[in-house]
Amino acid sequence: AAPIEKWDPRRIVFSGTLEEVNEHFVNLEWSEGLPIVPPTVARIEAFLAHIDVPADKRIATLPSANLVATPWNVAANAVMAGCKPEHMPLILAAVEALADERCSLANIGSSSGLFAFLVVNGPVVGKFGLATGAGLVSKSPNTAVGRAIGLIVRNIAGFRPGKTYMGTFGYPLGFTVAENGDESPWP
Repeated sequence: AAPIEKWDPRRIVFSGTLEEVNEHFVNLEWSEGLPIVPPTVARIEAFLAHIDVPADKRIATLPSANLVATPWNVAANAVMAGCKPEHMPLILAAVEALADERCSLANIGSSSGLFAFLVVNGPVVGKFGLATGAGLVSKSPNTAVGRAIGLIVRNIAGFRPGKTYMGTFGYPLGFTVAENGDESPWP
């Protein structure tokens, strides 16, 4: 048997116009059909500059595909989602939370329409510029960070609509909810 080639994450997987890149990513089911920002090496490195973790470090293994999440592939999905590089620490923390058995990520493939989303509380809400209050799930950067979580669930955890994710109703895209700590009735 031939040796398995080690994957080079810096390898360009596709070159072309923005429209061609988006079509390629849709055809491979790497996006949910919305336009993506192409994850170039320079863009990914801009995200990695905001963390002090090696690009190839194993952060988590995400079910159901049991693929390894590294800062590199997490950043690639965050770029695609339209996040800002400074959101990388938040997204990396979210990936660690997804891997926690209490998150029960392996069970979202059911037909009940379950989907991972992120709830953020504390001083980091302001640090990352997250929206709170009415309409927060449709305001940026909440939408971009939530979309990154959705793409990570798709591309690293391996949940594909109609194949390994059978949700039939509900909001099919990830989202981020940030609590307004100043107005919270709980200490």
